[in-house]
Amino acid sequence: MVITRRSLLKILTAGVAGAVVLDALPSPLVKGLEHLVGLDFGLAEAKGKQEKNPYLLIEDAYKDTLGQKATANLEDQIQHFVGYLRSHGLIPSREQTSFYVYDLEKRYIVADINIDQQRMSASLIKPFVMAAAYDKFQRTKVKQKTVIKVKADLRAMIQHSNNVATNRVIDFVGGTRAVQAYLNRTRLFSETKVVEKIPSGGRTYSNKTSAHDLNILLNQLYQHKLVSPDASREMLATLDGYHTSRIDDSVIAMEGVKDVAGKTGFVAGLNGETTIIEYQNKAGQKRPFIFTALFEDGTHPHGNWGKIRSEMIRKVAQLTVLHYQSGMVDQYRAKKKKHTRIEDWINEFAGPRHAYVENSKQRAHAYINCMQQAALTHNVPYEVLYSLLLVESGFQARVQSPTGPKGIAQFTAVTAQEVGLSIVGNDERLDPQKAIDAAALLLRNHWNYFQGKFTDNHFIARDNAIAAYQAGRTAIKGWLDSEKEVSYWHLDKNSAENKDYVPKVLAARKVVFGIL
Repeated sequence: MVITRRSLLKILTAGVAGAVVLDALPSPLVKGLEHLVGLDFGLAEAKGKQEKNPYLLIEDAYKDTLGQKATANLEDQIQHFVGYLRSHGLIPSREQTSFYVYDLEKRYIVADINIDQQRMSASLIKPFVMAAAYDKFQRTKVKQKTVIKVKADLRAMIQHSNNVATNRVIDFVGGTRAVQAYLNRTRLFSETKVVEKIPSGGRTYSNKTSAHDLNILLNQLYQHKLVSPDASREMLATLDGYHTSRIDDSVIAMEGVKDVAGKTGFVAGLNGETTIIEYQNKAGQKRPFIFTALFEDGTHPHGNWGKIRSEMIRKVAQLTVLHYQSGMVDQYRAKKKKHTRIEDWINEFAGPRHAYVENSKQRAHAYINCMQQAALTHNVPYEVLYSLLLVESGFQARVQSPTGPKGIAQFTAVTAQEVGLSIVGNDERLDPQKAIDAAALLLRNHWNYFQGKFTDNHFIARDNAIAAYQAGRTAIKGWLDSEKEVSYWHLDKNSAENKDYVPKVLAARKVVFGIL
């Protein structure tokens, strides 16, 4: 039987039956057949599992991730997205992925998945070659004419992924061994190996790197620590002009994204991108982060494999930007610290202050209807209002602080007037119904302010509002601006009393209502 290209295509398009035939063939023969027909049999194998257009399936995975994991940490979101595509056959089990998202401003790992696994590098090796070239500029006397020519090649290598220019730069450094020697001297890049120049046709499979090494490279450049400060700035400027990005069109259009600077890499079986995404949050604070995504299939699939992976990379990048836009990155960054501080006060209320809590709960019975109505009127959670008043006064209607605040809501004279309470003659701070309504109004006003000016995150705005109830909005805003933060939980300069206040309120909510 003579197997023609057309008959092989019939096998491929036969779906499950074709996959069965292919499974029976030795792996080297399958690779040869892939080359003959110019298609990716890995996708044919998956065809029995998924019938949809792959791009529609990727969109489904993206929507499902937002639907099922919108409030999860970014790592869980990415795992869900990839898992969805694996379960629907678009990413075969043999294919490996790596993802790394690192917040440069806060020096915080947002997501790391298989970051130390060595991958094919393809053109992602080129930023390392660029660093080696700048190291040679730094260490040796190079004629200005040569420097100009090499820098032109560097721009062609990075911005247009020109392989001929890449090989000229490698030759300038002294060959692949010289490039590797530079990387070894830095003691920064444990998984990056440069062993070959770029072969004809760009089919480079032997050079290696990892998501972690790529992150280190961009981080060192951003901190102006690679080779020299001036060299780092020049290299960043070169990366800023790259024209091969898979993600720029999709993320630049997203609110807050200002620019991208990085590099892509592609060869049959490897598709990846590493880039610094310049992001500015709602408060106008710069929050740049490094985004790295790598897809690797050692069978070197052809056809649409690369384009489909590019779309996957775009969607993961969009998930990442949304994670920043929603404030979830700051919510999760504070999670451990927040829970520890709340837990300390839960233990305090369950132990030494147990009697205070129980007595407060007894006094609260007289004001439940009033609190429920105020919470409904001003759209604040009843449990938060209740817990705040428990901390403020223990529901003692006529209590007065030695520092001046009065009543169940512990208003100062200035704050009382701001929320419409009279303090002349009949002091309305001592009227529980009016004071409770005013407390709910003040909390809502603070909440609206922080959600309007600092973050779209409901929980961060709530906690900022609670903190502002104690210290004043101006103080909280000033501390946030000073420390370039959007969340109360990351403040270091606020007062000791304010540091304890929000944990107290949320601990009281847990003790009374069982809600953390």
